[in-house]
Amino acid sequence: MENNSSSDSNDRFAIESLVKENLAYFQYWKEVQLEDKTMPWRGTELKLVSGIPPNKLSNDDPEIIKEYILPVNMTQYKEEFITLQCLDLVFENLCEKDTKRIILGIVNSDGTLVFYFIYKGIHKPKKN
Repeated sequence: MENNSSSDSNDRFAIESLVKENLAYFQYWKEVQLEDKTMPWRGTELKLVSGIPPNKLSNDDPEIIKEYILPVNMTQYKEEFITLQCLDLVFENLCEKDTKRIILGIVNSDGTLVFYFIYKGIHKPKKN
């Protein structure tokens, strides 16, 4: 019988590593690291990647700031693994208190990686 906990742990590490390496080597972020804090969620341990992007990520940002990225697998995203309750707990337990957004790093099975902003609370839409 296979140990699912070990398999889940290896999968999480692979996803976290892929996001971390993409930010550092392809997106040219600085000070990219895997955060120490973990949070249990649905049989796995969630952990954030953090770093400083080379440019402001949004015109609304007054300056370049440290960003937090939550790596997830595309299958977890589709299976509603990331819920509002999960995101509330991530903001509460894994981020600094003044964090207003995190970035969801969604990894597909072919290695494709997409990033989406997730805001804490309601965020005013951008004007075009």
